[in-house]
Amino acid sequence: VEAGTDPDGVNGSQLADATTEGIATTFAVPYDWSSGVMTYQIYWLPRTTDATPHTVQWSTDVYEIVPGGAAATTTGTTTAWTGGSAARTLSVLVTESAQTLLTPTTIGNVVRMDIRRLGADVADTYVGNVLVIGVLIVYTANR
Repeated sequence: VEAGTDPDGVNGSQLADATTEGIATTFAVPYDWSSGVMTYQIYWLPRTTDATPHTVQWSTDVYEIVPGGAAATTTGTTTAWTGGSAARTLSVLVTESAQTLLTPTTIGNVVRMDIRRLGADVADTYVGNVLVIGVLIVYTANR
């Protein structure tokens, strides 16, 4: 789905209100990862203006795939959390607070991350679709 029009539009994954929808991604633990926890932040655009402060309820599943280990059939660790409360304006970027993702076992393992909007959850009070346009992964690197 695109916010705006080409050539100036922003693409993303639209997650509807009143239902559970999500996106999935994988990435390898970077070769400059040192140790410790990885965190993430969700970047999204409101698809409607809402003058009253509301929140989005998020859920993240994360699983580290190690060589010789199970991949897509394993659930992983699920964490649900409520995003920041604020009035929202159509297509104005929202950056959620940083959340813990996982502490990887070793460099090169694959991390599977599923991000969901729990739109039917009582804590999700934002009425309208959200357009997830990116996720920031933060970690401590070797220098």
